[in-house]
Amino acid sequence: METINERIKYIIDQYYNGTVSNFAKEVGVTQSTMSQIVSRNKNNPTAATVEKILNASAVNISPNWLVTGRGSILLNQEEENEVQQLLKGLSAILEQKEKEIVQLKKNERELIEACAVLKFRMENNINIDPKKAM
Repeated sequence: METINERIKYIIDQYYNGTVSNFAKEVGVTQSTMSQIVSRNKNNPTAATVEKILNASAVNISPNWLVTGRGSILLNQEEENEVQQLLKGLSAILEQKEKEIVQLKKNERELIEACAVLKFRMENNINIDPKKAM
């Protein structure tokens, strides 16, 4: 199995009786998305999909095997613990980045509103006190 798509298909065939819909449901992606991944290697899975596969799979798939094809398919206990710690760290990072994105969007809205006010004042020749604008 040379591609990640082939390895995902192998997981489905070996551990989900070849049923793409059951695997897709467990992973949390649409059947269409999963079918595109495993059908003739049409689309590579996104990083988010790979993470979902590793988190949701009823079998403990080795991330190393899934991504590179090297090593054993299943995790041993030590590897599983390490992966869980890594996933917790990644989840914390993603959560922080999502908060930062929300704040940036809020800042963007505020800047757009301030620009609209300034534009209105300039178009209507309303004096702008720089001290009050800050």
